[in-house]
Amino acid sequence: MPKKQPKLVTLRVRELAEAKGLKNPYALMKVMKLPPTTPYRLWEGNVSSIRLEMIASLCRALECEPGDLFRYAP
Repeated sequence: MPKKQPKLVTLRVRELAEAKGLKNPYALMKVMKLPPTTPYRLWEGNVSSIRLEMIASLCRALECEPGDLFRYAP
């Protein structure tokens, strides 16, 4: 069985949302007007890809720049 590769790039959605006073994925869902499963996956960082439209929506909702959403750890 192949070894699972560690994630080099992770999302900081939860950290940024909590800094804005959004305490859970449900609050993020309300602000972004998303279907229920999406904010939970973003909150936990359980995504392997993300569309540019979603990055733009997150930036609007969290009042941040695209680079703020990601953490790179080689």
